Amino acid sequence: MQINRDKNKWSQFFLSALSAVIFTLVVGTAVYAATSDSVDLTINVQSLAPTIGSPSDNGSASSTPTNVGSDVTFSTTATDPNGDGYWLAICKTGGSITPGTSGAAPTCTAGDWCISSSAAASGVQNSCTYTVQQSDSESNNWEAYVCDDDSTTSSCSAADTGDSSFNVNHPPVIGTVAIGPSYGSSASVDPGNGTTGVVYFQVGVTDPDSNGGQDTIDMYACSGATTGFVASTATCTGGTLLCSDTGVTTGTNAQCSDSDLAPIPTTHGTKNVKIYLRDNSSTKLADDGTNNSQSYSITDVAPTVSNFSIGSNPLVPIAGNSVNQTYTATISDNNGFADITSASGAIYTSPATLTGAGICTTDSEFNCYDTPSCSLTGGSGTSVTANCGAAGNLITTWFNIKPSSEWKAHVNAVSDLGTTSLATEGTFTVNSLNALAVAEANINYNNLSPGATSTSQTITIQNAGNVITDALISGDNMEVTSYSGSDCVNDADCISRAQQHWAASSSFTWGSGDFTLLETPSVGTASNGCSDRTIAVTSDHTTLTTSQIYWKLKIPATQAAGSYTGTNAFVATPNNCSGGE
Repeated sequence: MQINRDKNKWSQFFLSALSAVIFTLVVGTAVYAATSDSVDLTINVQSLAPTIGSPSDNGSASSTPTNVGSDVTFSTTATDPNGDGYWLAICKTGGSITPGTSGAAPTCTAGDWCISSSAAASGVQNSCTYTVQQSDSESNNWEAYVCDDDSTTSSCSAADTGDSSFNVNHPPVIGTVAIGPSYGSSASVDPGNGTTGVVYFQVGVTDPDSNGGQDTIDMYACSGATTGFVASTATCTGGTLLCSDTGVTTGTNAQCSDSDLAPIPTTHGTKNVKIYLRDNSSTKLADDGTNNSQSYSITDVAPTVSNFSIGSNPLVPIAGNSVNQTYTATISDNNGFADITSASGAIYTSPATLTGAGICTTDSEFNCYDTPSCSLTGGSGTSVTANCGAAGNLITTWFNIKPSSEWKAHVNAVSDLGTTSLATEGTFTVNSLNALAVAEANINYNNLSPGATSTSQTITIQNAGNVITDALISGDNMEVTSYSGSDCVNDADCISRAQQHWAASSSFTWGSGDFTLLETPSVGTASNGCSDRTIAVTSDHTTLTTSQIYWKLKIPATQAAGSYTGTNAFVATPNNCSGGE
């Protein structure tokens, strides 16, 4: 019987447990079976880069270089897996490619040789051209990219070097030209030279290229009326061929002569000719036009100038002032010194130039000074001495004259036959002058109470030299007349230099964005006492170039009453003392 009772208890337990499970399941089904939902799907399909196919510069090689001024055409055919069009970019090496945005062309980070003007359809050839420049190297590496024309996410291929480089054929170079009475001479040719009036032409020739071997050079001397030269046919356009020399090795001289260019009689003066070079490359490239225009002179014993003697070498400028320069030279004329009627002079240096009459093309206190007349003394035989810059015809140079070791002293000798210009010239040096001046005599902070700050005061720095200048700023402590202390620390009878601040703007606030006056400045930043002005050299000595510095003084709250004085110093330093240009 006990067993039956236990069985009844277990039966009741399992029925209760089963009821709980069934209840739970029913409840669960009631909560979730009545709910529905959905999921949105998104995906970005990325643009894949086009595939580039064998880019080419169309045969620009060492054996078939491209002439300066001609075009190199780059081309390729690319396919795009997304079906987009594509741009062609021929980049200089050493960089990468940046895709364009919104369908724009890509950009080469190291610069490009060319980029196609538009996108081509996938599978259609695209190209771009580059016009070869004189400044290009003989061999120029390139790498090609193609970038798809996707308005949202443009992609570019990897670099393809294709033909690796394109080659440039530079024009032959005219070197030293000597035209005169013998080979290598540029002297005047007397009528009847060599009994017939022969004129000799000697021209240095150079082929600047070496890839594939240097070309030989042909030289052609054409009459002065020539307006151009046809390289393929060696024709002097608008003029006549005087003489020629062909197959000349680069780095040597071409020579030819015309036996009747200076017969008797021939008027004196300048005779113009044109010199042309042509290389013997496959493309027959003529020179680039530099130094084509040449001349020789037919004279009846023109004067010559020699034996320059410079009065001041070096010439030492004086800050804010002037210095006179003098020089002498010997003028010779094989018809005798009496043939020399007058002389004038000029001193100049690059970039100044002289006119054909031997005067400054543009007068300049920087680099060109004229002297209207050089006196002639000591005439004897074939020579006379020209004295330039002497009393009555001073060459007055100013403090802003250009410092250079290449100043030239020129004498323009005039005979009864005309003027001999740009004869042999003397040379001398002008020293550098780094100097400044301060326009104001003092800084007057007026009357201030302890703890007060002055209004802004102005100091104007002037460049009184011939180089760009800057200023190192320093100053003393301000002291009462009877001051006997050694420093300004806790001293009511002395105002420390540190109470003076300066700045580049008059509206500065003392202690904010300004700089403290120092006892010993040094090259560096404004905090070191460098004003960082970079004051240019004036072109007119009557108006100095300037730069302003603004000052404020703050009186300590415990400062004793009295009259305080001090000195601020401004020391010139080249260019700018922070080390910039």
